[in-house]
Amino acid sequence: MKRILISSLPALVLLLTGQLPAAAQSVLPYVLASSGNSATAPGGAIVNFTIGEPFTSTIGSNPQFTQGFQQPSTSGNPLPVQLLDFSGIAKGGYNLLQWQTVQEKNNDYFSLERSADGGRFQPIGQVYSKAPGGNSSDKLGYSYADQTMPAGTNYYRLRQVDRDGQFSYSKVVALTNAGATQQFSVSPNPTKGKVFFSVSTLSNEAVLTIADLYGRELKRMKPVATVTEIDLSAWTAGTYFLHYSDGLYRESVKVVKD
Repeated sequence: MKRILISSLPALVLLLTGQLPAAAQSVLPYVLASSGNSATAPGGAIVNFTIGEPFTSTIGSNPQFTQGFQQPSTSGNPLPVQLLDFSGIAKGGYNLLQWQTVQEKNNDYFSLERSADGGRFQPIGQVYSKAPGGNSSDKLGYSYADQTMPAGTNYYRLRQVDRDGQFSYSKVVALTNAGATQQFSVSPNPTKGKVFFSVSTLSNEAVLTIADLYGRELKRMKPVATVTEIDLSAWTAGTYFLHYSDGLYRESVKVVKD
């Protein structure tokens, strides 16, 4: 049985070496993928791919941006969330991410994702929709301060998530900041469920604990990455305290569970 692989890189290699012709796809209205093909790679694997050029296409009154490889097709239906812009500013010791929407339908939250190489992203925090019930036709502004990024260049993108679980990504923003120091943050706060604990550097002695208002320890964990996801969905609504210690650095923050 042949293996089916969905990948852009092998196809790109074959295309650049002249072993694979790029044939145009049958394009339905508003399909953003410009070309593609299938090929048999060494070992019998079948490679299916699409190739897209960076461009902006208007669907109704809604600009859509696409770029790169493995572009999904999209119908002529307006996107539930229209992102006006996404940008960032390198501040003293942190990176400030800012974005605006001009329409939101069924929007739940935005997940901030960070990458050191522009390819592998991980979530660092969430910002919930300001729109009542996730619906708005007004311009809404959002921001997020990343205080735990490593020094140097970091890449950011937004993952916008609907209430039904569907999602889309923004463009990627690159920020260079040389003023990073050991920092600690928890987001979102207040939270409806999950929170993301972030620290700029992590030692083997790092320990996270969660306590109630009376100081009673409710949970203890050992972070294994600079960003740790903590699920409080099943916890009773109220106020908790998250304590972090790594032998040299101590920090505590109040977390409110809605």
